[in-house]
Amino acid sequence: MAFVSGLEIKYGRILVLVCLCVGLIILYRNSTKRIETAQITPNPKSSPSRSSRIGASDIENKDSIVTDDDKKSSQKDELVVLQLQLQKVEIDLDGNKCIIEYIEVNSQLTNASKPVILLLHAKNYNATTWNTGTGTMAKLENWGYRAVAVNLHDNGTEACTNHLREEKSTVMHLLVKTLKLVKVIVISPSLSGTFSIPYITSDLYTDEIAGYVAVAPVIHSDYKEESFKKLSKLKALIVYGANDLSAGSSIHLLKQMPLSHQVVLADAGHVCYVDQPGKWHEELKKFLDTF
Repeated sequence: MAFVSGLEIKYGRILVLVCLCVGLIILYRNSTKRIETAQITPNPKSSPSRSSRIGASDIENKDSIVTDDDKKSSQKDELVVLQLQLQKVEIDLDGNKCIIEYIEVNSQLTNASKPVILLLHAKNYNATTWNTGTGTMAKLENWGYRAVAVNLHDNGTEACTNHLREEKSTVMHLLVKTLKLVKVIVISPSLSGTFSIPYITSDLYTDEIAGYVAVAPVIHSDYKEESFKKLSKLKALIVYGANDLSAGSSIHLLKQMPLSHQVVLADAGHVCYVDQPGKWHEELKKFLDTF
């Protein structure tokens, strides 16, 4: 009995020691977890860790960049439409009275301190395209230019219409003379090239023209390289869309002008000034600033 009692006491002490050790181990582990948690969780009153700062900064900068880019893009491409009244001018073609409509900005600027901008239009478009379609008239007004956008069709007789088709350089000259335009820069897209090309290549009107903005204009096959090489004093901006597959032959001829500069607008087609008005205005402003 005494032997059994001694064993019970001995094993009882061992059991107590084991329980004590287990308790100490559990206590140590819990303490370690609390320490690790305290190190990982940032104190709101203290500075965040380097990794936390980088992550937050990256997110903030990214959002800021996107927002800024959106704002810049929106401002650049924002369409400003002016309240412009459609006016009429009468020109005399060999006794035929032709009435041509036009819109105008800064009509009071008649001191010839800057060139006057004369805007033609493409087929299926008209003078108001430069106002309601692209906002170019508002840009020109803001830049301090007198600008006139004309309708190339007239409201007169059939005979007058025939004259418009056959004497296009004369029509351009009479428009410039009647509207009292000086130092003219002609902006000519697409089919309006059938008016502007005879005008700029004529030896009769070189003193009227200060510059030419060719927006993928149509050029008749009768014109050769020599017709453009001789325009040694005419500054020209050649603009067309990267997706315009019809501009090749006209661009080749226009590049023969000694003072020409070529610009290709990405993500734009034949009417590139409508497809990319922001980029169009940017390039136009650069060209006008050279005068």
